[in-house]
Amino acid sequence: MRGREEVGASIDFAPLRRERTSSRAETPSSDCYPVRVAAPQAPVGNLLAISDLHISYAENRDIAAELEPESESDWLIIAGDVSEIVEDFEQILRLLAERFAKVIWVPGNHELWTHPQDAVQLRGEHRYRELVGICRRLGVLTPEDPYPLWTGEGGPAWIVPMFVGYDYSFYPPGARNKTEGLEIAYASGVVCSDEFLLHPDPHPSREDWCSARIAETERRLSELDDAYPTVLINHYPLVREPTDVLRYPEFAQWCGTQRTADWHRRFRASCVVYGHLHIPRITHHDGVPFHEVSLGYPREWRKHGHRHGLLRTVLPSGTTARLRRRRTAATTALAAGSARALRLTHHHPCGVAPAESALADRNAHSGAVLHALLHLRRDESPAASFTSFRWLPS
Repeated sequence: MRGREEVGASIDFAPLRRERTSSRAETPSSDCYPVRVAAPQAPVGNLLAISDLHISYAENRDIAAELEPESESDWLIIAGDVSEIVEDFEQILRLLAERFAKVIWVPGNHELWTHPQDAVQLRGEHRYRELVGICRRLGVLTPEDPYPLWTGEGGPAWIVPMFVGYDYSFYPPGARNKTEGLEIAYASGVVCSDEFLLHPDPHPSREDWCSARIAETERRLSELDDAYPTVLINHYPLVREPTDVLRYPEFAQWCGTQRTADWHRRFRASCVVYGHLHIPRITHHDGVPFHEVSLGYPREWRKHGHRHGLLRTVLPSGTTARLRRRRTAATTALAAGSARALRLTHHHPCGVAPAESALADRNAHSGAVLHALLHLRRDESPAASFTSFRWLPS
């Protein structure tokens, strides 16, 4: 039985590596940083996607380490939330970059956290640029690189990794602006840990950072050759509707921005790939398939399984329904076992939980103040995220 692990401890992926023969070679590409490309004789591959690997959980790390392409030409999209710890982030991306012809990564909120147990204490833009630098050394494409043209099955199509962020404009019911939305969230006890760990430096606020990212991304999208469609990749959904099924609607304000609501139409999307919500499914908006491709936390996938498979085929579009249902030996064993009882009935993708009702009611505590108890759920195994806050009397 695997023992508990300390968050921030170095994860050794070496035992998980396997000798592989490959005809791939490191060659410069004219439209991106040097990455592995398929040998000419390799079969035409598929464009695969997954997100929210959260490898600080041992079960998720086992799954991530077993992800394999079906052909030498498969590309892999990772739509954010690999790990909060930079060293672990680099190790798993290196492992996957060795296996897939090309890997494309976009940041999730968890990578952008300045986690107190991470050796890298960079904040905001500087942390993001550090992650981009790691990806470039590994040959992994990021939102800062030229968009590659997919010419495999379902192509040609521009592959567009994006980092847009959120601006609190997905207001919860009853809110008319950000201030009211946050008041509702704090009163209900559903607050994203980003409020404590995701810093926008040097931007004045997260919404200012989001605005700057939108402007830059729109400029680049507008310059693309419109002869080809796009595959738009972002950690957050580009439209509000996927958040309508959240158990806690207060959480939607940390899930995107209204300013991207028409991007799938404006920029000729053949499909949109995202994660964050931990609700893997396919929805259609204006006829465009939106793929939520999260793995999610073990307590979530133990409950619903992997009904869409671990790796989602997003191109060719004619086979998007042909979703992979492969399960690793570790996944199968876990699925067969009985899930232990959990203290929480639901966990949000940013590591938040409803505050205890006796403490969550402001009116019940005169002079109550918010103390962010950024504590680790050791009973949940490697608590990659801080999971709750409480209202405490002052």
